[in-house]
Amino acid sequence: NNRNVRIGDVLKEYGYINDLQLQQALDYQRAKKGKRLAGVLVELGFLTEKQMLSALAERLHLRTVEIADLSVRVDAVQKIPQALAQKYGMLAVDVQDGMLVVATNDPINFYGQEEIRQLTGLKLELLLCEREPLEQAITYYYSEVAAHRAAGEGERIAGIFSTRIRHGIPSERSVFAGLSVTTNRAPFRT
Repeated sequence: NNRNVRIGDVLKEYGYINDLQLQQALDYQRAKKGKRLAGVLVELGFLTEKQMLSALAERLHLRTVEIADLSVRVDAVQKIPQALAQKYGMLAVDVQDGMLVVATNDPINFYGQEEIRQLTGLKLELLLCEREPLEQAITYYYSEVAAHRAAGEGERIAGIFSTRIRHGIPSERSVFAGLSVTTNRAPFRT
């Protein structure tokens, strides 16, 4: 059962850390509330992020990927609100056969997975990737989502104006063209 996976036990089993290192990391984690054990182990230099991901991938039967090598679909990205993607470090990259393919650095964040599953109504297929490239990808792809939305809004507005012109309805610009507006405000200066 994947829900009973304890990162420290997995890393010990694969020989990446020993009991002393695990205890030191747990003590450090208690002192620095809010930090995940995997991040603490990497921060303390007991293993690399790639080693941690490799052990988790093997134990959980997941694939590790370089996020830069993935073809990311913007329509998939939009399935997860940006705030949740950032909060949980999860980026939807594709939708295949009714499953949302999600790149993550933390495959044992079951709360985050469940929230996204509930929100999207889709089962998740997880891909593991390094944290920093994932965070960069989240920033990049949500700016793409915003650009697509802005382009879509521009197309919608253009569609409204072209419909109005075809039907002889004056646009707001032509209605207001004959009005002059005066103001007592000083002009904007830089």
